[in-house]
Amino acid sequence: MAGKRPLWDHADVPPRTALEQLASPHGWPAPIVALALNRLNLSLIAGCAAALRLGRGDRAADLGFGGGRSLRFLLDAVGPDGQVTGIEPSSAMLRYARRRYPSHLERAGLRILEGTAGDLPLRDASQDGLMSANTVYFWRDIDAGLGEIHRVLADRGRLAIGISESDEQLRMGFAREGYLVIRPEELVERVRGAGFRDVRLGRRESGRQGAIISARRGARD
Repeated sequence: MAGKRPLWDHADVPPRTALEQLASPHGWPAPIVALALNRLNLSLIAGCAAALRLGRGDRAADLGFGGGRSLRFLLDAVGPDGQVTGIEPSSAMLRYARRRYPSHLERAGLRILEGTAGDLPLRDASQDGLMSANTVYFWRDIDAGLGEIHRVLADRGRLAIGISESDEQLRMGFAREGYLVIRPEELVERVRGAGFRDVRLGRRESGRQGAIISARRGARD
C-alpha cells in the first residue's frame, strides 16, 4: 500500500538478518534496532498499554519489550505504588532497558527479567495486565504462550496483543524465513481457546496498519 511505512526501513539488510534482529536484537546493531522498534511500534505500544486499563498501584508486564518504550507507558499508568515487569529474551535489550530506567529499578517500581512467551518468570495470578506488541510471530508455540499469560494474570486481569496485518507479515518475509504468519482474526480465536473472555479485535492505522487483540481473564474457580 502506498505510503505505508515498512516494519524494517533498511532495504539493504537481508530479510533473514532483519527478522533475526527483530526477534532478538543482538550484536552491534542492537541499539539501532531498539530505536527503530520504539519508533515503528509506537502506535501498537500505545494502543496495547491503553487496552490494559491499568490503575494506580496495579502490576503490569510487557512480554518482548524491545526498545523499552512500552515500559514508560506502563510505569506512567501504574504510578509510583505500582510495579512493571519487562520480559525479554534478548540480553542486549535487557542491558539497554536497565541503562534507560536506572531510577525506576532502584526504587523497585520496575523489574527487567529474561524470559519467553512459553516460560514467563512470573508467579501465578501476579499481574493485573500483560501486553505484547509485534512479538507473536516469534513465539515458539502460541497456545503455550497464551496458556502462560493466562496463568500469570490475576482474576479479571487484562491481556493486549498488538499484531501487524497478515499482508504486512507476508511482505516482510515471515513465512519465507520460517516465522509464523497469523491473521488477527485467527489470533482472536486462539485467545478465546486459551480461556480468555471479552475478546475484542480493534484495527489501527498510524504509520503502519495493525490490530490489537484485547481480552480479560475470568475469575478463578
